[in-house]
Amino acid sequence: MLNTLIYAASDLGQINLYQTVANGTYHIYVWTMENLSSNQRRWNLNAEGQRVAQDLGNLALNQWRRYGPYTTSVNDGSLTLNLVGVVGRPTIMGLEIYSYK
Repeated sequence: MLNTLIYAASDLGQINLYQTVANGTYHIYVWTMENLSSNQRRWNLNAEGQRVAQDLGNLALNQWRRYGPYTTSVNDGSLTLNLVGVVGRPTIMGLEIYSYK
């Protein structure tokens, strides 16, 4: 789990995360909370270059959400996640990665 907040540097920005993992299949969960104002942002989630969810993060002020599970396969030893802004700045406050067999 992350123990902090990561947000894109600009509106419609992008957050790119890379985690070394063994090759295989994984379930991914992403946590976020709206801490600025209601319905401030929306973003899409890509895992290993494929869109797995869209329009995440559209929350009321102080509302939080756990999104997932999203299933993805890693073949190069590195899990790549991209949060791509649609409205406002993407944010992530938690990340869970589980091996799935």
